[in-house]
Amino acid sequence: MTALCQANFPGSRMCTYDEIAGTTNIPPLPPVVNAWAHPIPVELLAAGVGAESCLNWSTAVSTEFGLLVSELGVTSLGGCDGSHSVTCCEPM
Repeated sequence: MTALCQANFPGSRMCTYDEIAGTTNIPPLPPVVNAWAHPIPVELLAAGVGAESCLNWSTAVSTEFGLLVSELGVTSLGGCDGSHSVTCCEPM
């Protein structure tokens, strides 16, 4: 997912939910947009934990789920077979 962010926004990476929740200056977004976000710190994903991350973004089946965030910051789960944007964050 980070590669998708870097292709469109050089130097960026996929956001974690903590980054999104801690953002105080949210840029305007189109309405009714849901985008994938890392649900947990990357360190846990590296340890093999894949909950709510489409098995660490390795599967596209409807029986696994990933974390989605709306333009209002509301979270939900989406089947990994869904097509969504990716949240991208720029390092500070």
